[in-house]
Amino acid sequence: MQNEATLSEAAANMVENAGMRVAERHGGRITAVHLAPYLPMSLGLIQSCLDDSVDNASVFRDDQEHVTVYEFAAYRGKESGRAALNATNCLSCDAPLAPRAPDAFCGVCRQALRKELTRLADATGWPAEAVYEHEILRIASRFDGPVRAEDLASRSRYTMKNMRRKLGKMSLAGFIRKEFDETTGMVVYHVPAIKYSAEQFRTNMAVIRGYPAAAMEDIQLRVAHVLGALGVLLIVLLVLALLHFPYPLLALGFVITAPVLSLIIWRRRGPAEPD
Repeated sequence: MQNEATLSEAAANMVENAGMRVAERHGGRITAVHLAPYLPMSLGLIQSCLDDSVDNASVFRDDQEHVTVYEFAAYRGKESGRAALNATNCLSCDAPLAPRAPDAFCGVCRQALRKELTRLADATGWPAEAVYEHEILRIASRFDGPVRAEDLASRSRYTMKNMRRKLGKMSLAGFIRKEFDETTGMVVYHVPAIKYSAEQFRTNMAVIRGYPAAAMEDIQLRVAHVLGALGVLLIVLLVLALLHFPYPLLALGFVITAPVLSLIIWRRRGPAEPD
């Protein structure tokens, strides 16, 4: 009987096929991050599928560098010089793909995968992680070398504190590596180098954001922004009170400004693509 928290064999095979194709371009060594541009899934789901393919004969798992790496023995040391996977045929059924299609899978296979992802969305809540993981990876893909939380937060919808929390979760899970840079005295994050185009990001996020669990992440983010803005407003009013502004006028200002400010922040939609 199939575990309700795992992908079906057919869906897992799609992830494994993508893994082998990408591994062929990376000397046989990949991480879950390398597959994210091609799959509208959380890194946890991708990693679970890669774990199932490990047999310590043809596929190995390496956790020595605090990042979980999967090595495909058949492609060890083999690099094509093309890091990006530009598939012309579906990785699952080998059907021809439309020219310059952002997907690595045909419509039929993509729909079958989405059916599995829908089933798992209720069982595991994976979209809540995927929605921020893909945004972070899209931003990080445009940097060379290690990145700081400030670099990512300044180009995203997240505050620096929130960004650090999410990067911490990703590093603990073995997706990225956290390191203290002694030369700058700052914490940096090593994200596996990937190519993640704007078109791939929009395609993946269209699927991920279609699930209620992903919406909950956005709701929590907006609530945090509203509370932060109201906190700033209260501080401003407190300063004005100390400057002997009339209390009735300040109270009226809060009653009028607070709901208007909250509504503006709440209705403001996140960017389709991070800056």
